[in-house]
Amino acid sequence: MLKKIKRYAIVLVAGCVLIWVGLWAAKKYSPPVYYKIAANVTGRDFVVPGTVDPVVIAHPFWRGANLEAIQRKIAATAVEATSGKAGKFSERAKKIGRSVAASAAGAVAAVTGEEPPATFGADDEPAEEPVDEGPDPRAAKNADPGYGWGVLVRNADFFDPQMKKLGTLPAGSVIEHMTVVQKPEGEVVSCRVLRNLEWAPRAVVFFTADLVRFQGVTYADAPRKERDVVIDYCTAAGKLEALRAAQQPKRGKNPYEAEYQAAKAKHDAFQKHVNEVLAKVRYANTHDLPGGPAERARLLSESRTLRSQQVTEDAAFKPIRDKWTEWERKHPEQHWRPVKETPEMKELQKIVDKLRPAAIQICPGI
Repeated sequence: MLKKIKRYAIVLVAGCVLIWVGLWAAKKYSPPVYYKIAANVTGRDFVVPGTVDPVVIAHPFWRGANLEAIQRKIAATAVEATSGKAGKFSERAKKIGRSVAASAAGAVAAVTGEEPPATFGADDEPAEEPVDEGPDPRAAKNADPGYGWGVLVRNADFFDPQMKKLGTLPAGSVIEHMTVVQKPEGEVVSCRVLRNLEWAPRAVVFFTADLVRFQGVTYADAPRKERDVVIDYCTAAGKLEALRAAQQPKRGKNPYEAEYQAAKAKHDAFQKHVNEVLAKVRYANTHDLPGGPAERARLLSESRTLRSQQVTEDAAFKPIRDKWTEWERKHPEQHWRPVKETPEMKELQKIVDKLRPAAIQICPGI
């Protein structure tokens, strides 16, 4: 009996080791396969490092027939709007008490001119059935992507995953956010955009600083009154900000820009070649090259020549770089001047002032 148990234990341990080795190999040599396995096992969205596109979850339990049930469960936990810069229509509302939800509902009612909706009784159950609000004029015409929703707080550029600029969208535009990634340019998030009441088929990238994001509930399931307050506030505030910025003086273009970029491209290409040759020399110091000692001698000779040329290249690039840098130093981004309020700006300011109390209750710091 003891021998039989030992055999089973050995088989179990060997199986676990094989699974671990297989997952390690998949993660190292085929990350998309690894993250797709992880996504389908856990039902969570993952992203392959270095990208912003989420891994597609294909398992029917998560993305098939059960999707509606999952969305209903998420919507059920999104009780009321709560606090946080990354605004939340989520289960966290339960943790901070019903008073926040009640004050948010009251602030929205003050803006909309309607009676505050019933909140929750002592037994933590709805006091009455929710009233049917009728057709939603802002509802999307196609299927909801199924991610947490958000709004642009200012006119914002959007990009492809390689950070090539594709265009600009106005403040108040609705998105559903997928995966946050740290890029050299800053923190960005992959989003689906709602345009003309239809979700765009392709994800684009925004800087997270340009968004307010709500976790745990989709656009389709967000409480309509709170949702509309946030959208209308961001639309008016963003447009007002853009009109004021348009009155500020714009910095002129650096007159040395074209010359500098051309010289920089040439210098960078030369430096890249130098680095490649030096890397080959370091490799030749510890490995046998196909060309043998003759190839190693040639690389050493080329590296000495390039090092002497580098002094000349750096000396030629420095004056152009210094001129460009000096102009940039003397011409900062903007010099602020008083803004002349136009009738359009005054009307927008009234809208912003009216909506701000409710918007701050829903998302402090917006």
